[in-house]
Amino acid sequence: MKKTVRILDTLLLLITGCVFLFGVYVSMVQEDGILNYSVLATMECILMMYGGIFCLISFLYQRKRKTGVCIPVLRCSVFLSVTAWCLYGLIFLKGHYGLYPSSLQEGVKVFRIGTLCLLVEWLLSEKGHFWKQFTWSGMILFIIYWIVALAAGAAGHGIGLNGHVYPYPFLDVDMLGWQIVIPIVILVLSELWVYDRLWIFADQMLRRWEKKHERKI
Repeated sequence: MKKTVRILDTLLLLITGCVFLFGVYVSMVQEDGILNYSVLATMECILMMYGGIFCLISFLYQRKRKTGVCIPVLRCSVFLSVTAWCLYGLIFLKGHYGLYPSSLQEGVKVFRIGTLCLLVEWLLSEKGHFWKQFTWSGMILFIIYWIVALAAGAAGHGIGLNGHVYPYPFLDVDMLGWQIVIPIVILVLSELWVYDRLWIFADQMLRRWEKKHERKI
């Protein structure tokens, strides 16, 4: 049974990695066939590249090993970052996504499919590899991205799409002002911290349940 689950988990890593990278391609290809590289500056594309590459590396890793996961801190980072942003987009960015080019809107749909695959893969995989000290790993990519986005916008070299200086509404200093943007960013980071700790707790709890179940068998 364990061997079968391990095989399914490995195959799902391959599928998930391919879905994410396909999503990047879909996001870039315009109707005229020309690639739009500016979409790579969006959080969705960055996370799809991050998740896709890691899942494919994990696939190669698991093909050669019967147990374990590839680089636990990166695995935790990918899972927490991807699922958090997908959830945030579903709740808060629906209207914003309507401003995206049609290709990127399709890419967002693929991003959600890839996130669902990642969730299923986590259910199949070994638990207990999300640790409390990895909480920061689900936040660091966002922190770096927001600093770059805000700094680029302040310098007049914004990374937003369709003429927008800032990539997302809650980062729009021109519209909201620094006195609103900074507290919002702090609030979102606080929410991310809670979100990450909940997943880490769930992962550790399921690991304990699995060990207890194995002893009974």
